[in-house]
Parts: sequence; structure tokens; C-alpha cells
Amino acid sequence: MDDLQKQLNDIVLEHLPKQMGETLIKRFDELEAIGKEHKELTVTYNNLKIQDEANRKALQKVKEKLSAIETREEKAVKKDRELLEREKLMDKTMLEKELELTKLAKEEQLGLIQTVFRWPVIKKSYAISGGQTTAGYTDSTGVWHDESRPDGTRVGTKTKETE
Repeated sequence: MDDLQKQLNDIVLEHLPKQMGETLIKRFDELEAIGKEHKELTVTYNNLKIQDEANRKALQKVKEKLSAIETREEKAVKKDRELLEREKLMDKTMLEKELELTKLAKEEQLGLIQTVFRWPVIKKSYAISGGQTTAGYTDSTGVWHDESRPDGTRVGTKTKETE
């Protein structure tokens, strides 16, 4: 390329006045430099454009991941709030029950009530009297209770012949 440029410069200097030829050669050199710079800038621009597109895609992926993380975070915070609310409710309920039990214990100590909780059925048993078996139960104090209906008939009554 340098040989071709030198030949062109020689031709210009031969056919044009010296000052005009030198000016024209300078212009050619400037145009060549501008062309090289333009080419370099075009390559740089295209590379930056490709990088910009890659960066946009990467940024979009980062935004999507961030959004997913924020969604999970929001769900976790919501779940934590719900658990905290449940815990507060349970604490409140437990405090109310403790207060109620404390109140009942004080009333029992004062003799206002005899027992706090007494569950009646401990053990089923049968009593035989006069040829009949009567169903009933013994409560926690050891007292026998017949299982009878309000009309007076007994539940589970059997005669010896049917046994």
C-alpha cells in the first residue's frame, strides 16, 4: 500500500504545481487517517453494541432473579407474620387458660369448689343383684353409678337366663 501511495504522490507532484500537489497529498493523508479512524470507530461501535445487548440480557436475567428472590422474601415475611400472629394468639390463649386455672385453684383453696376437673368414667363394671346384671361405672371418687335412662329402665340390664 505504501508503494502505491508513493506512486500516487509522485504523479500528483509531477502534474500539479508543487504547493498545490503537497496540499493535495496532505489531504489524501488526512482522508486516509480519517478513513482508518472511521473504520476503527465502526468496529468499536459494533463491539460496544454487541456488549450492550449482552449486558441488557444479563441485566434482564438479574432483574428476573431479583424479582424471584423478592417474591420468595415477601412470602417468607408473610409466613413469618402469620406464625407470629398464631404464636401471639396461642400465648394469649395460654395466658387466659393459666389465669382461669389459677382462679379455679384459688377458689378450690378457699373451698368455693371441691375439684377442678373430675372425669366421671374410670372403669365399666357389672353388678349382679337378684338375678339381674346392672351396667354402670365407678367414678374417680369410687362411687357406683347405674346407667339408667330417665324413664327408670336400666341400660345393659340382662337376666341370668340370657347370659
